[in-house]
Amino acid sequence: CGLRCKRIVRGLLTFSRQEQYVFEPVCLNEVVKEALKLVSYSIETENIKIQQKLDAQIPVVGGNAQQLEQVVVNLLLNARQSFPKGDYGEYIITVTTGFDQERNQVFIKVSDNGRGIPQEILTKIFDPFAGEKRIKYFC
Repeated sequence: CGLRCKRIVRGLLTFSRQEQYVFEPVCLNEVVKEALKLVSYSIETENIKIQQKLDAQIPVVGGNAQQLEQVVVNLLLNARQSFPKGDYGEYIITVTTGFDQERNQVFIKVSDNGRGIPQEILTKIFDPFAGEKRIKYFC
């Protein structure tokens, strides 16, 4: 936990100064595993299952592990919000890593079987602060 706090503080300081990040060799499977360590308990206590489909042959990429981990955490938390509270259906979040040989690209995919994004929000998903918490579309 102490190392995580140290990385978060360092990340905040770097972000506030808008410094360039140094890209290092990163294994996306490890990024996913670290992100899941942070949020899987809180997700699973809501009776949401997490499936991992991690490609064992995925190549190492250049990147910033801390930033990538934060992206995965955010995607997992967004997926958790796609399920109605108090409803105990069969809810699943799936995290997949892989290598697309045609495009010569690695990928991380976070998917869920939740309610989806309403059409009126879909056009705004890349706007800052345009999440469901900010745009109320239901009671």
